[in-house]
Amino acid sequence: MSASYTEQQGANTTTSSFLKFLSRHLLLILVLLWTPLILFQTWNVQHSCVPLVHWGSDRCPIERVTVSPRDPIIKVGKSRSLKVDVQVKGYIKDKSSVDRGVQWVSNDEKTATVNAQGQVFAVAPGLGEIKATANKDNKKSDSVTIQVEGITSVEVEPKSLKIEVGQSRALMSNIKGSGNFSTDVNWSSANPEVATIDKNGLVKAIAPGETSLQVMTKQDSSKNATAKLIVSHSVIIERVIIEPIKDLKVGEVEVIIARVEGLGGNSDDIS
Repeated sequence: MSASYTEQQGANTTTSSFLKFLSRHLLLILVLLWTPLILFQTWNVQHSCVPLVHWGSDRCPIERVTVSPRDPIIKVGKSRSLKVDVQVKGYIKDKSSVDRGVQWVSNDEKTATVNAQGQVFAVAPGLGEIKATANKDNKKSDSVTIQVEGITSVEVEPKSLKIEVGQSRALMSNIKGSGNFSTDVNWSSANPEVATIDKNGLVKAIAPGETSLQVMTKQDSSKNATAKLIVSHSVIIERVIIEPIKDLKVGEVEVIIARVEGLGGNSDDIS
């Protein structure tokens, strides 16, 4: 018997023995191989939102989104930061891998705008809604109503007036706005030589002519209104003259004419 034959017989014997061992202990071998993986996956399922193998649905869904403060108030030209709390549903201990980001949106950018960090900027007086939607689940969102405080309009009453030299007349301002705002105003006359106006809106006629009177809010100089003023000469009535009438007979009718004489700038000043 040659040496090569002996070696071949030995190799066949070794292979046969290995195959018999595998066939007898295959289940044990599979258990030994899979047990660590199964144990690690079990631990991963309990501690992480990103398992090694994805089984079933999302194990770390977004439960709710909450924005605070609930009723923010901002003055025109000012800004304020909103906070958002994104709660994750489930029993997972480590939820750090969950995307808790949100998208911020304003429903009326003419009233208030918001950036990606939740910073709100007040543009104009009024009410607006700021909404935060979860990046992971766009069905989960929350919104708050923003009140932007400020003045919306100012009016002056009366809008036009006519007075005589030396007379005085009071003007009134009517201010409208949102939330809390100041009603303090400044009054001014375009031509103080014709008429002046004090801090309370009291107009005093100085000389004949025309001018405009302006009211401006102290809180917002862009909110103002004007009234038109005409100042005429003062009139002094000296006497009233009744034209003589002829003798009347029974049944006759005669018109009585009366003439008023006095001092005025023109004939229209006396009537």
